[in-house]
Amino acid sequence: SFLAPRASLLATEAVAGDPDVKMDVVSQTPLTVVITEKCVCPPNHFYNPTTQRCVRRGDLGYECGFFPASIQREVCMDGLVCKKAPTAGREYFHVGAAP
Repeated sequence: SFLAPRASLLATEAVAGDPDVKMDVVSQTPLTVVITEKCVCPPNHFYNPTTQRCVRRGDLGYECGFFPASIQREVCMDGLVCKKAPTAGREYFHVGAAP
């Protein structure tokens, strides 16, 4: 899942600064990048990296702030943009998210 590598990274970051923890690289795997002109998702959809699925873009009033800041510009239908809405103390679980 998308969250598993992130959780592993956080655990690694937590112990990396600890002088009592010794870490060794036991294997390396090169990354492969495939560049394509074709979109992964059909028209009027965006790719949600958390669920690894295509999601229909939101219409007027859609709460795009639920999604990470890195993909918020893709969440709304063409011609619409995310704008910060007045909030009554809502908090979200990832950086950049806001109503």
